Amino acid sequence: MTIEELKEHQKKSAEATVSAAAKQEKKKDERFWEPTLTDKDTKVSRAIIRPISCIATEDQNVVVQTSHFIKKNNRYYSFVCPKTAGKGGKCPVCERYWAKPFGQRDQNLRPRKKWIMNIYVVDDSGKPENNGKTFLWACPKTVWDKIEAARVEQYEDERVENIFDLWEGANILIRTKDKAGFMNYEDSTIRSKSALFPDLPENDLKYIKVAESAYALKEFIEAGNQKSYSELAEMMNEIDGLVDDSIDTKPSNYVKTQRLEDEEDEEEVVAEVAATTQVEETTDADFFDDLEPIE
Repeated sequence: MTIEELKEHQKKSAEATVSAAAKQEKKKDERFWEPTLTDKDTKVSRAIIRPISCIATEDQNVVVQTSHFIKKNNRYYSFVCPKTAGKGGKCPVCERYWAKPFGQRDQNLRPRKKWIMNIYVVDDSGKPENNGKTFLWACPKTVWDKIEAARVEQYEDERVENIFDLWEGANILIRTKDKAGFMNYEDSTIRSKSALFPDLPENDLKYIKVAESAYALKEFIEAGNQKSYSELAEMMNEIDGLVDDSIDTKPSNYVKTQRLEDEEDEEEVVAEVAATTQVEETTDADFFDDLEPIE
């Protein structure tokens, strides 16, 4: 090998390493279902899914995972908040976020919730090969609010008390569209209570197969699956060292709607912040009680 060949090898191996690392970071968890967009520009999709109960060794049909998604100078940081594992966990990002009054908080640090559950895909019009399969789903707040509303619906014929029940639950019609540049779920609806399959003896095996196909959920909230306090503190130091080349001409109490994914219009959020004159006293100890993420 000549010195020129060695230098060329150094260059190519470095490029290949960066490329491989980028692909690894973007690797998708194939267990999770996502709406299949029929039009990427308008973010339109349609599907019918059915939340199903947890596996026999677990007792929660849904787990709530809190995460942070930080962007600075075109670099992205995504991680599960240590508080997901319980109130004993501490998070330097949350500490920094809650340390300031409501209107002055850095929305780039805002913790966000997602409700992780098992679903059975009844009809995915954009990707029919998903039909009849079980997936994990990170339910957005907009749809979760609809599930909660159906649970306490005042009209009995429209009430779905346990949407995860294979006989007494309900399908969800998922409709997405573009809103302010993000995928919006507000047109999704909870359908009437019904059995997943016709209640016939020959369908008993179908029910058992669906139930046994559910994924474990505990891994998403277990302690040890999140970064440590010191690791996150080191990451925040790295982020602080980056030069933010974005130009922000908004007032200090302006909530950046680019971080609001589902249901908030810019005018409503700005009006809400403008009307807030008192400091919101939110301590680390009552994090989960007071947290009402805008997603």
